Amino acid sequence: MRKPLVVDYADLMGKTVVRTFDKAVFKCITINCVTKEDKLFITIIRRSDFVTDPKTPNEWGLGKVDKQMLIDWDNFFENYEFSEKDCATMSGNNFTNNVIQANWQHIKKVFLKDFKDGSHGKSNQSK
Repeated sequence: MRKPLVVDYADLMGKTVVRTFDKAVFKCITINCVTKEDKLFITIIRRSDFVTDPKTPNEWGLGKVDKQMLIDWDNFFENYEFSEKDCATMSGNNFTNNVIQANWQHIKKVFLKDFKDGSHGKSNQSK
């Protein structure tokens, strides 16, 4: 298992996302990868559709599948930014947009490697 990053998977899951052109608010709920193309996508859902289920504490950030949006990792900051307001990250950390953006390309490089070797989202990244 690799060492945790400054900003890791669990720090992004549940993070509040704001669309810059209309101020719509979302939550980051997962990261997807197309390994053959080395492409990452952030999956977000409107904050109003983001729920947690107290009956299943390991399932957080449940939402309506038809409401999810995939945003290309490389183009994320063109129309979106991370907010520190109302965050419910898996890790409990609440990093600023500037810290996340400064580490963005390094995070991508490590996450791509994690997806390829099957370790993405494993325990040391979720603490």
